Amino acid sequence: MTRVNALLSLIIIFYGCKTSSGVFAKKTRHEQYADKLNSSGLNETALGAKWFEAASKAINTPAVIKLPYKENGYFATDRPEATGLQFNARRGEQILIEVTKVPSFNFLLFADLFQVPAGGAKYIQSIDTLTNTIRHTVKENGNFILRLQPELLKSGSYTIVIRTGPSLAFPIASPAAKIFSAIPASMERC
Repeated sequence: MTRVNALLSLIIIFYGCKTSSGVFAKKTRHEQYADKLNSSGLNETALGAKWFEAASKAINTPAVIKLPYKENGYFATDRPEATGLQFNARRGEQILIEVTKVPSFNFLLFADLFQVPAGGAKYIQSIDTLTNTIRHTVKENGNFILRLQPELLKSGSYTIVIRTGPSLAFPIASPAAKIFSAIPASMERC
């Protein structure tokens, strides 16, 4: 009987640790919060259901933007909403996303970055809560979606800045010295 209990425990642990990011992967803060809403039964209330709908809508029908991009917005307490922003980035670029929120405390704002390959959105990373930034180096050309969503029954304003830049600094030590040293002496007088 103890072997059966041990086997059942392993099965529960194995399937209990699955997330959309893979087996034994750590859940995002958004997923953890959604689990709390589900376990408390708030997902069955009108506001809770709207919160989950807004999260899906932000991923499935985002606004298409061009980078660099800046937006100021506001989330109201009585309207569970989420914002989805879709943009394009090329291989080798670094995506930099900066979020400022007011109030800075007691206003939990989830910011999650997804890549959109064929077949649906794939989670990439969440905002760093210490720096309020996301930095991601693009490995292949494609579309990305940023989802912003506050916790349920909280209001606040935000400013979001999204831009891209090269993922590496200039690859040679002294750009001017290397370029001019490569010019043949016969061409220097031209």
